[in-house]
Amino acid sequence: MLKKVLNAIRQTNGPVSVRELSRQLDTDANALSGMIEYLVQKGKLSVDDDFQADPHTDSGCSCSCNINEIDCPYVAPMPTMYSLRR
Repeated sequence: MLKKVLNAIRQTNGPVSVRELSRQLDTDANALSGMIEYLVQKGKLSVDDDFQADPHTDSGCSCSCNINEIDCPYVAPMPTMYSLRR
């Protein structure tokens, strides 16, 4: 199954989330998360930080309320993205 995960990531055009891989492989996302973390630890995959939103600068909140952007209920966190380690 680990080879299937690596092949699926290899076939994508860029970083991919656990949720997207789960759909592609028709596999439970929780089980897939463990496999991906294993592959990250083994150096086969890396977390793609370019796709992570910085809540201090890139929150995407455009409302005019006085809530701190970090605590804004209208901003969803970006999923962690993974790619093959180069």
